[in-house]
Amino acid sequence: MTVAATSVSKEDAPKAVSKVMLGVTAGMVLGVPITNYVANETSVEMAMLFFAIINGVAFIATLLFVPSMPVKERLSYGAQLSVLKKPIAWFAIITIVLISSGLAGVKVVI
Repeated sequence: MTVAATSVSKEDAPKAVSKVMLGVTAGMVLGVPITNYVANETSVEMAMLFFAIINGVAFIATLLFVPSMPVKERLSYGAQLSVLKKPIAWFAIITIVLISSGLAGVKVVI
């Protein structure tokens, strides 16, 4: 999202970030059912192969289309880790862990 926001003008930054979010959401919404379909029709191994191929294509597209971001100033490791002193960072980490574990722990039966 940072790359999307910094690679366009300030007025277009929200639009660029929303496109990234749309792509991630579409990938999750479409990727899970498609992979599930492949697993049901063939095997889990084929579903994982399909999943790996799609991720490989996304990785190559990222290498080709995401611009290089030059370093403006070097930060020490201590400066980078100092963000962990902020309570909001820990709140965000704990929230992500709890949401992810909640999603993984609930099985929906239709």
